[in-house]
Amino acid sequence: MSRARLGRLVSGALAVVGVGLACGPAFAQGAAEPKAPKEGPPPPAQSLRREPAVVTLAKDLAAALGPLDGAALVAVAPLETDAKSTRPDALAVLVATQLAGQRGFEAPKETETLSGAIARARGAKWLVYARVRVEAGRLRATADVHPVPETVWARARNPSPGPLAHAFADAAIDAEVRSFLEPVPLVAALDFARGKNFELGVLAVACEDLDRDGAPELVTVSRSGVTLSRIRAGKVAPVASKPWAELSTMDPTPLREPIAAVFAAPPVVHGAVAPLDVVASITDRARAVRLDAGLELVATYGGFALPEGGSLACARFPALSITGPLEPCGASDPSPKRSSVTGRFDAYAAAALVEPSGKPFEVWVGREDGAVEVRDDRGAVAKIASGGAQLAVGDLDQDGLPEILTSLDVERGGPDALVVYTWDRTSKPPKEQLRMPIAAGVHAIGVCPPAGPGRAPIVIATADELVVAR
Repeated sequence: MSRARLGRLVSGALAVVGVGLACGPAFAQGAAEPKAPKEGPPPPAQSLRREPAVVTLAKDLAAALGPLDGAALVAVAPLETDAKSTRPDALAVLVATQLAGQRGFEAPKETETLSGAIARARGAKWLVYARVRVEAGRLRATADVHPVPETVWARARNPSPGPLAHAFADAAIDAEVRSFLEPVPLVAALDFARGKNFELGVLAVACEDLDRDGAPELVTVSRSGVTLSRIRAGKVAPVASKPWAELSTMDPTPLREPIAAVFAAPPVVHGAVAPLDVVASITDRARAVRLDAGLELVATYGGFALPEGGSLACARFPALSITGPLEPCGASDPSPKRSSVTGRFDAYAAAALVEPSGKPFEVWVGREDGAVEVRDDRGAVAKIASGGAQLAVGDLDQDGLPEILTSLDVERGGPDALVVYTWDRTSKPPKEQLRMPIAAGVHAIGVCPPAGPGRAPIVIATADELVVAR
């Protein structure tokens, strides 16, 4: 839609992995039973900065395994996947090699069976056996610590000792993981799930798996409050809701047409399989808020919170636009990558993404005077000549090139549409790929994490519906 409904803001999903640690079964009767590895401290809170899925997976597996005294060797099983893979063994070995590198263990050169790995591990005290799978749009891995039989007699009594510790981690797939799988066609027919919305006037929407159960939730912001929902049986079913009156006082000088933002962020402190936080802002209110996955208040910020550089930053509103310097929202938040917003925008979006090589990068998008400006963290700048006040950024086909999603620059009630562009990160204008008419008007756009072997889903808020397009 046009400036008549000023912008909404939402970032791409941040990469956060969940980790679990549990003791395994006892060693076989009659064999020499070494002590189980000591249980280490809980994993540290995940950095807000984006890292490739393979790296975050390996870091959290390494932390969850705890300290191991003595030499250890890492081996990995063949990849399991629900998507066709062009290099399955290479992906499995990459994850295991990253895990080995995090702890200084010996890395594998190829996939192998558990029995073969235990036989090869003679001379080491521990075998860390990893299993990697791609499932439902996520990269998942387990690591089991097996004691290596020290003598011929021990090997004869129990050639394949059971694990003494177990760890699990997962992360949404990215362009690096996709480079080992069959490409996803971006231009293809869309499937739709529509839900009648129970609230009107949605200004911003985010789509993320907040509670880490494998199914994304929808978070919407309106002038009345912040709502967490799921789509069930064609209806939007609210799970939790918080009115703004309970979260923040009114801004003394609110905009006539409000601007809102909502996006997911890792919790300030978390342990195993931690739910994500929600960060929401609206120009009607004096403070931005940070909420947990149940929408309980965690913190408030004296500014308008924006997704920024894979993290978040706070901006001020000296005029009727997002402009001026950026600063950390909280005392423990990292400094923004950029010192300022770089424009005078009535809509803004950002995403932290990954190249096929595994190199992270950031993209920022803002609308000024009806044109959409696109920037990345290596200094490339491009423009879309005309776009509406609803923006989002993501990598829908996980090829490492960002998609820019916009509404049309039309008057309220005019023929609106969702338009998807791909940007090659040069000065050339992003190329239009898809255009989907939305008769009821586009009020907000969000990009969901991958939920299967295909494109990442898109959520569109209209006047009375939430539409998920896959």
